[in-house]
Amino acid sequence: DPKCFFQLDDEADIASRVLDYAHVTWPGVFVPPVGSSWSAFAPKAPPIRRPKLDDGLFFDILRDTRLLPEVMRQTSMRDGSPLLPGNRPQVLFEALVAVNNVIRQQATPETWGVAASTLGKCLDKCNGCFLGLYRRDRTGEKVLTILKAQDVVPKEASMPSMEQD
Repeated sequence: DPKCFFQLDDEADIASRVLDYAHVTWPGVFVPPVGSSWSAFAPKAPPIRRPKLDDGLFFDILRDTRLLPEVMRQTSMRDGSPLLPGNRPQVLFEALVAVNNVIRQQATPETWGVAASTLGKCLDKCNGCFLGLYRRDRTGEKVLTILKAQDVVPKEASMPSMEQD
């Protein structure tokens, strides 16, 4: 999946570690990978339905929120101590948990345009993970707008234009 690649090795390493944290924290949100095949003739996997995630959708969240590049730029922790490279995944995961909490606080069918049963699945089957509500669509734009308004993500947070997807 092209969404699982990063331009910089350091970004890929940190994103992979954060993905590991997410798999442990929210095991119910991730859809198991459907056989891998690089053949152009292989049937295309069905889209992942909200509120579930796969690794590529998870990495979209890291990119679109601009949390990954933000953590890469940081040099110090909140307390002023130096941010060591080995601490970056934990710092990024904590920022992602804050994103999840804001999405959860705003979780109504009217806000996100999803059925109440979908929100219930976030709590029951997805271990409290609401990140799977994000997609690169109008709902995703709304999510990013709310996250920026609450200063949970950098103001630069945005999704690629729809033509690129």
